[in-house]
Amino acid sequence: MALTGTWLMIFLLAFYAWLLNADYEIRLEGRQLQAFVSAQASLREIQVRLLAIREGRHAENIVSWVQKDWPLEQEVRILSSVAVSNGRIVDEYQKSNHGKLGEIFDRLSSMGFLWFIVPYVGGAVALTYSGYRLWYRRVQIPNESMARVELELKVASVRKLELEIKQTRRVRFARKAL
Repeated sequence: MALTGTWLMIFLLAFYAWLLNADYEIRLEGRQLQAFVSAQASLREIQVRLLAIREGRHAENIVSWVQKDWPLEQEVRILSSVAVSNGRIVDEYQKSNHGKLGEIFDRLSSMGFLWFIVPYVGGAVALTYSGYRLWYRRVQIPNESMARVELELKVASVRKLELEIKQTRRVRFARKAL
């Protein structure tokens, strides 16, 4: 029972470690999603501005973070380089394998996962506790009492030997005195 409970606790700790990793992955995916949305919005805004510049409408669709004193060629060059980097961010996010953890959690919750985990934790704790308690009662306490009795026997035999040694010394000294 104790070993079964211990293994259940180990699996529970492994599951908890997986949940912590999944939480980290979900947070990372959230940051990537924010970067994707921001890059996509910025990319649309830049593309509209570059189209307006090509059509000769220089005063329309001005990007808010572009300084007004930049020459038109510098603005086009900077907007093009930002568009390329944002395009990479959008492509990387679209190619990445995102959303798998969300699907796993949805599947677990649809299967009634919480109805399984609560008895599992309770069973793991109960088996571990009762198993080690029974082990303590059936193995540890008798071992301790046997060790105590063994120690008492050894102490008694040492005392008996000491008494015998004292008596033999008295007898020797008594014979020498005569």
